[in-house]
Amino acid sequence: MRSGNRSSRDSASPVTGAGSEMRRAARALVERRPGSVPSDYPVEESVRRLEGWSRSDAAAMKVAVDVSASSVSVRREGESDPMFLASWREHEDGLRLEGEFLPARSAVSVLKFFSVALALIVALAAWAFLTQPETSTRVSIGLLAAVSVFLFPYVVVALSSQWAARQAALLRAFERALRREDQ
Repeated sequence: MRSGNRSSRDSASPVTGAGSEMRRAARALVERRPGSVPSDYPVEESVRRLEGWSRSDAAAMKVAVDVSASSVSVRREGESDPMFLASWREHEDGLRLEGEFLPARSAVSVLKFFSVALALIVALAAWAFLTQPETSTRVSIGLLAAVSVFLFPYVVVALSSQWAARQAALLRAFERALRREDQ
């Protein structure tokens, strides 16, 4: 057993931790996130290698890649908005592809939809408790509201996790294309 002063983090309830994790996950869905990949090749060869990757492997990731000597743009198949915008930058240690992942409009729409649906379910539960004489109706709607409130953070974290995995997979694919195999 530990003694002495406990930090506020040690005494935080699991509910508080879950709330902050949900906020972090929701923020990750709607904020820009930097991404950077080193290249072992000059710009022209890096462009050629990414174009080759784009022709052979981009379809498996369901993305379309536009590569030029100045920039790289990645879009999800069937969408016009880019998910990743980057440019080539020379550094002391070599060339890097530096850019940022942009928030997906669909993720923002899904978050708004779930928020509105959750608010409506809670309002429906309040209405049922105030106006419905039948106990089974009140209990059913109340349970629906309770389950919805408890599941909403998991939906947000799942969406955020999926988005982070997609970003990481794209950066790994770029790194495989831009790095020598012996490294």
